[in-house]
Amino acid sequence: MSAARKGKTPHNKGVPCPPEVRAKISETLKNRHKAMAFLEDLGGKDNIVDVTNCATRLLVTVKDDSLVKDVATFNAHGAHGLVHNGKAIQVIVGLSVPQVRERFEALLNTPDK
Repeated sequence: MSAARKGKTPHNKGVPCPPEVRAKISETLKNRHKAMAFLEDLGGKDNIVDVTNCATRLLVTVKDDSLVKDVATFNAHGAHGLVHNGKAIQVIVGLSVPQVRERFEALLNTPDK
């Protein structure tokens, strides 16, 4: 906190967050959590070759398909299903798939610690 603001009340203190803003924040957090879980379920960053999406599915190519978890694990993390055809994986996400893919790609591009 800057010295100029120290001890002062924030301008928005006591002002409730509008429902549409709450809904947007909630949806963003859900998509981020789904992306993180799906990345882990697919064997981690090092196992991903390519990712894209269609209207409702996250389309992923993996290096080692034996590292991919079962459909129950994906369902527990918010997927509506899983199509596992060798190294080509389709995670059925629903209409929020573009936002989940964006978060997924951001995780792939984040440097390891």
